[in-house]
Amino acid sequence: MVKGQMIQDEGSKPSLGKRLRAIRAKIVESGEGLMTIEEIEQEIAEQRDRLGFVDE
Repeated sequence: MVKGQMIQDEGSKPSLGKRLRAIRAKIVESGEGLMTIEEIEQEIAEQRDRLGFVDE
């Protein structure tokens, strides 16, 4: 085993990367555009504000 490598059981969940690629593929397939990094940052800021988080 390589240092840092994780062993996965046959029934284990797919990796995060694999899950994210599948989600992205579904969004692209739906015809809805992906968010830009600026749109993502704005969404995060709005959600933090909504939830009452304060920037440190």
